[in-house]
Amino acid sequence: MFGFWYKALPQYPRNHVDFWRVRLISNVMLIATVLFSLIAAVNLFAFSNYDLALLDFTGAVFAVGIYIWFRKTGQLVITSWMVVLVFTGLVLYFIYTVNGASNSFMWATLTPPIAFFLLGKNWGTFFTVGVLLFCSYIAFPLYLSQDSQTHSLGSVLNMLEVVIAHILLFRFYEGARSEAYSELRSNNQKIQLLAETDRLTGLSNREKLDQSLTEMISGLASETTPLAVLVIDIDHFKRINDEDGHLMGDKVLKNIAEKLQSKMRVGDLLARWGGEEFVVVLPDTTLNNAVELADRLREYIANQSIEGKSVTISIGVTECVSKDTAETFLGRADKALYRAKVGGRNQVLSASA
Repeated sequence: MFGFWYKALPQYPRNHVDFWRVRLISNVMLIATVLFSLIAAVNLFAFSNYDLALLDFTGAVFAVGIYIWFRKTGQLVITSWMVVLVFTGLVLYFIYTVNGASNSFMWATLTPPIAFFLLGKNWGTFFTVGVLLFCSYIAFPLYLSQDSQTHSLGSVLNMLEVVIAHILLFRFYEGARSEAYSELRSNNQKIQLLAETDRLTGLSNREKLDQSLTEMISGLASETTPLAVLVIDIDHFKRINDEDGHLMGDKVLKNIAEKLQSKMRVGDLLARWGGEEFVVVLPDTTLNNAVELADRLREYIANQSIEGKSVTISIGVTECVSKDTAETFLGRADKALYRAKVGGRNQVLSASA
């Protein structure tokens, strides 16, 4: 039975904007079918009230019929209106039939969560106000009559049935809200990762580099911890693109990125700066240590076969000083890189402030 009620409709997958409205219809129709059937049995066998039993049985039949029609057609808007109209009509007819007795007004409290979720805030408000006015119309003469109200077995059962329906509905709402929030958070994390990641190499991109470097430099204002940076450029990369094509150039970039990443220490940040240039941010590293590390990276790449080619890199190195910004810090290392390229490539040069 539950497999039928909760079987996914192919036109409303989980990422569809109306997925949770479809699930609400499934829940409401299942709750209505079960509750109307039970209440019909109670009215028939416990109270011998054939009129109410017939009304409740009619509600169960409507619930099953609407849901079967919905599964065949997938007409969400029409089904939503049918659910709200039939449910509201049955509730109001029940209240009218018993003239507001036996806590029957409590059934009207189920209208707002169903109407708002299925029809939206405007029509949800319209239906809720309409139900409120109708209940007031029934209740006001009772107030004027000053009749004493007794809590019969029917009153108790009405309260229990409505409370159970509320629990089931709001369990669904909370489950939907929680799952939707979790999915939204997961999607936001994926979007954030995509926004900070270079698509070709999988490294941090320039935006992430600028943000991280700015934060690191700001953190040095009250500390004496050194911070160094390497700007790396692939030598003669244009020649690779011209002779072997841009696809081979992309493969070379990815391969070098992987090899550089394999040599990073915990806490180091490797990012693609743009084109064939990479940046390595080295926390807690002095200029001399950064030069030594840069030379080991240069030698390591020179001894590797990169997509069947012999490729070298040039590196500019500098250390952060108190007056530096991310722009001046990287700019100084970039100037050192330029001197390394002009001086013959495949070498490491440093720059001091």
